[in-house]
Amino acid sequence: MSDSIGTAQKTERSWVTIMTVGFMIFAVFFGAGNLIFPPFLGFMGGKNWWQGFIAFILADTVLGILGLAAAGKIPQVSLGIFYRPGRQFMNVMGTFAMITGCAVFVMPRTAATAFEVFFKPVFMPNIAPGVPTIGPSLIFCAIFLAGACICAIRPTKVVDIVGKILTPALLVCLVILIIVGFVNGGTIRDAVLPMGYATMFQAGIIEGYQTFDMTTGTIIGVIIITALMAKGIKKSAEQTKTILRSGLVAGVCLIVIYLGLTILGLLVSSNKELIALFEENGRIDRTYLLNYIISASIGRGGTILMGIVVLLATFTTCIGSGSMFSQYFVRLTKGKWQYKWVCIIAFAFAILMNVLSYIGGGSGVTFIINLAMPIMIILMPMACALVFLNPFTNKIRNDNVYRAAVIMAAFVGACDYFGTGMFGFALPVFSHLAGFFYGKWNIFATYGFSWIIPTAVACIIGAFIKYKGFESRPFLRENAGQEREDSVA
Repeated sequence: MSDSIGTAQKTERSWVTIMTVGFMIFAVFFGAGNLIFPPFLGFMGGKNWWQGFIAFILADTVLGILGLAAAGKIPQVSLGIFYRPGRQFMNVMGTFAMITGCAVFVMPRTAATAFEVFFKPVFMPNIAPGVPTIGPSLIFCAIFLAGACICAIRPTKVVDIVGKILTPALLVCLVILIIVGFVNGGTIRDAVLPMGYATMFQAGIIEGYQTFDMTTGTIIGVIIITALMAKGIKKSAEQTKTILRSGLVAGVCLIVIYLGLTILGLLVSSNKELIALFEENGRIDRTYLLNYIISASIGRGGTILMGIVVLLATFTTCIGSGSMFSQYFVRLTKGKWQYKWVCIIAFAFAILMNVLSYIGGGSGVTFIINLAMPIMIILMPMACALVFLNPFTNKIRNDNVYRAAVIMAAFVGACDYFGTGMFGFALPVFSHLAGFFYGKWNIFATYGFSWIIPTAVACIIGAFIKYKGFESRPFLRENAGQEREDSVA
């Protein structure tokens, strides 16, 4: 009898852990970009919205969960998928991904989005779009990032703070907003507005890349494993199972919320005021669009509720990003750098980026998105290639396959950005190469995956280049029952 009670209690604790970790993963994934990109796709796509939505799910949710699975398979969780091409590549690219993905782009963008969608419409409602608000924005961003830093400084508590408290509140607010928006309804436009993308599918892929969730997924395991060890889950097999189940919980939540947000954008796709604003400026600001949707369909109360949603979403993502950044560098330096001080430096750098974004671009969110675009388009194909190769890690014993993959993926990504004129300019040398990669033979190019076939060919070539160092590379968990002895300082 006591054994059955003990088993039932253990199962209950296991599911509580899975749900808590799942909500934490959702919260780290669901940040500033995840709020503003789906409504933008719905508005721009009209009746073709579903193409952008499916592509966004692939580039954000599916790749994010695959990245999470890769992190759960590799013991160097904080280094994730970057291990196989070589230790130097791992250190350089892992560091570059963490600096750009967290301190340079994601953390400052969360603060800027919270200001634009929460503080500005709630406390400064009479400020017209485009009017500079540098002083208030910088003060708000500094307070926002300081608060996130205080929460992130305690790594073993991050999962509980985010998963048990902030995320459930966030989900409740989001569901209320989406239901009210559906009830108020709207009309759907037939035509797709020009965005600089070849197709709506390509738009969904690029917008999905902008969330950086796939890169986040490859590194977030370090936070999860730290928390699981604190809860007494030390066996690798049990940790992996918990991570994957929690990832599925997060994935379902993301898809449901993305669908609702995309349809909210779709329901205002025939709005004459928004279309006129787009035609006048040649673009529409994503944060303004989100504010307009909520204000027009729900009113002042909806604006306040959306502000709370955005504040929670961006705050949880900022906490998770700061924790990932800090734990990565603690492990990279083998504990020589103290977690607390790395965390403080990361958030201080994020504040500096906010200063530069508002001074340099007027609109902090738009400036950060534009700044991130070339790095994201080059980095994401490399990360995608490594994630897709990850399930075959036991079978592929030649590291040159991975090296050839990242070189080709980065090269095609560079051609995509600098050669297609996708964002207003094109360099002649890259234009000729982009023309080749976008030829009829490359059936994935118009969908935003021009790198897939060239990278697959590069992998085959790399397989024929001899490599003898595999046996000395302990990158796999050879014993699924082995307990992790490493911990975060």
